[in-house]
Amino acid sequence: MRYLLLPFTHGIDKEAIDQSLALARNLSACLVCVALIPLRPGSNKGVRLEYIQQAKDFLEYTRHRAKRAGVTLERMELRTSHLENCILHISKEMDNAPILLFTRGEQSIMLDTSMIISLMENKHSCYYLVLLTQRNGSITLPRILFPLLKKYEGTPDEPVLRFATPHVASSPFPPSGRFRRQI
Repeated sequence: MRYLLLPFTHGIDKEAIDQSLALARNLSACLVCVALIPLRPGSNKGVRLEYIQQAKDFLEYTRHRAKRAGVTLERMELRTSHLENCILHISKEMDNAPILLFTRGEQSIMLDTSMIISLMENKHSCYYLVLLTQRNGSITLPRILFPLLKKYEGTPDEPVLRFATPHVASSPFPPSGRFRRQI
């Protein structure tokens, strides 16, 4: 079975979760949701209750949405002080499952910006960077990623990076009749 890895540390985002489910469905993949609860190395203070609650909310929300969308889902809750290593290890264990990374304008979604950059810079990671639309409907690449992406320009005849033009994604959910969205 093919897997897609959706790591989470904070900030549940409905659009990012819906895009993850749509991508998993289109690729006939199992979406693996990993709620990472950060631990401070060498700290005896324990875990903040809000991190635990947000992780549980994320896992329950994705379970509910995946069930409605008919997408196979696996869920994990892990406590670690080495977030990047944990994400890369899980990806490797699942046959180098692509890691789903999200940004909206200059804002990172569900992971810190530094973690997204670190995962993109790691030569062992396989990922999809998904640029979500902003309130005004535009899609922009965060400036902080420009230096990183310069490394991957390639040549005009053989580009290393390819950008897909935005398309209206079909919702992974059946129409309910209550809400109608006009496009």
